[in-house]
Amino acid sequence: MRVRDTQVMDPGTAAILGGAVGALVTGTAALASAWLRARAVRQQTTAQRLQADQQREFEQARARREARSKAYADLIDLTQVVGTTVLEMIRSESYDEDGVRRVLDQLGELLSRSARVQFEGPVSLIASTHAIVQAVIACRKTLMAIAVLPGAPPGLRGEPRTALTRRCRADLKMRGGALDGFVKEARGVLGSELFPSSV
Repeated sequence: MRVRDTQVMDPGTAAILGGAVGALVTGTAALASAWLRARAVRQQTTAQRLQADQQREFEQARARREARSKAYADLIDLTQVVGTTVLEMIRSESYDEDGVRRVLDQLGELLSRSARVQFEGPVSLIASTHAIVQAVIACRKTLMAIAVLPGAPPGLRGEPRTALTRRCRADLKMRGGALDGFVKEARGVLGSELFPSSV
């Protein structure tokens, strides 16, 4: 039997082939590593962008909530001041022209503050804001009739003072109910802005 001749590779050729295979493996490893690194960078960039968007939304919501909260508090405070002033007038039965004009000035400011609330929103508060304004306007008309000021509604001018005083108390009660409704809705709005569902 004869043993086959096997050819052995030349050492130079083996070194070249070994180097080529090593370079191919190293290159493939480098490409895989670079691809993984690029993928990680893209994911990190996306996560940072998402976090920045969430932070921006949070800051915008906080600024909107602060503006709304101030507008709501200003309207509530002035509505209470007007109610207290009118109630003191009724209790003391002093409806002098200066006192009534002071209330009328406060009512002008109240209209301005209610407009601010309507501007800040949301739309769901417009009805309760309007109810406050209507109750206060009714009270204004009654006070003008009691103090016999020009511009008082003709239908109220001839009524006795006791009837007008009762009407004014009813207007104040209506204002109180409207204010309670507004406060409840405003709390709901501000509370929902603490935990918005979209974030």
